[in-house]
Amino acid sequence: MPNEMTAAEATEIIERGDCGKCRYDAEDTAVRILRAIAAGEYKRVVHAHWKEVEPGHDVLFECSHCGRIISTSWGSCEDEDTHGNNGCDPTEEWLTCPTCGARMDKEAISDDA
Repeated sequence: MPNEMTAAEATEIIERGDCGKCRYDAEDTAVRILRAIAAGEYKRVVHAHWKEVEPGHDVLFECSHCGRIISTSWGSCEDEDTHGNNGCDPTEEWLTCPTCGARMDKEAISDDA
């Protein structure tokens, strides 16, 4: 369906109380989205961050949501310094947790705060 209305646009039209075809299209969009949610087509997005848990040669990071551990030695980038799999920053490569699927875009909360 070309030029479909977004959920945000539909919400705005319904909240404004618009009438006519625009209102009908907004309600149709809302119903379509609610049906998709009910059918399980959308998943809840979880936001988390990698937190350093064991500094040292092989630095470990833990998912703040599920506790999955990743290591700097698991990186897959290659550069002149590492010659392969070591020394990469996994927090830049692993943008989602491989276990729980959390998006690693949440700011870490400082323990000092």
